[in-house]
Amino acid sequence: MDRKTLEKIIDNRLAVCKDTLINKSNGYSRNADMFHNFKVAAAMTGTTPEKALQGMWVKHIVSVFDIINDCPDRIPSKDVLAEKIGDFINYALLLEGMIEERRSLMKEKAL
Repeated sequence: MDRKTLEKIIDNRLAVCKDTLINKSNGYSRNADMFHNFKVAAAMTGTTPEKALQGMWVKHIVSVFDIINDCPDRIPSKDVLAEKIGDFINYALLLEGMIEERRSLMKEKAL
C-alpha cells in the first residue's frame, strides 16, 4: 500500500471515530459528564471508571483479535472491519480522556 492510500484510511478512520464519540456522547453522558456510564458502572461493581471501561473494552478487543486470527482465510466486510476498528480506537481515546480527567482532579486537590 502506498503512503497516500494509508493516509486516506487514517484520516477517514479518525474523522469517523470523532463523529461517533461526539454523536454517541448524548446517549452515554449525563450532566455534561462524558464518562457518566463508566462512573456508574464503576460504582455498581466497586471498581474505578478505568477498570469499568476495561471490562467493556475487552469485548471489542476480542472482536479485533478474532479478525486477526481469521486472516488471511477470512476477511471481514469493510463495514464490520470499520466498526470493530472504530470501537477499539474509541475506547482507547475514552481511556486517555478518563486518565487526563483524573490527572486534572488530582492537581485541583493538590492546590
